[in-house]
Amino acid sequence: MTKKLVLGAAIGDCVHVAGILNFLAACRRHGYRTVFLGPATPVERLVEEAKRQRPEILAVSYRLTPEAAERLFGELDAALRREGLSGIRHLVRRSVSRWPRSPAGPVCSTACSGTAPTRTSTNG
Repeated sequence: MTKKLVLGAAIGDCVHVAGILNFLAACRRHGYRTVFLGPATPVERLVEEAKRQRPEILAVSYRLTPEAAERLFGELDAALRREGLSGIRHLVRRSVSRWPRSPAGPVCSTACSGTAPTRTSTNG
């Protein structure tokens, strides 16, 4: 049986990868296969890889300004829809202290158990 894939990346100009790497490690502990595209991954590359690899979960991290994050996540959503990939669950980790904590709690506990919503955000 093939393990379900989680495709992860820190997008835009973000080079902060500790959070996404920890998330992917948690997913591996729960039986997922993971692929990390790296820091500062352009939205276009992430969408191309999602189209090619067809992950169960797309894990995305951005730790810089809220304004840039909002723009990047909007671009990502539009590109996924344009490529017919809007059905892929995507989890977003936004580590900006001004943003409120998610009442759902940490992304890792819900995403890797297979009960994650389409989009989740947390502070970290």
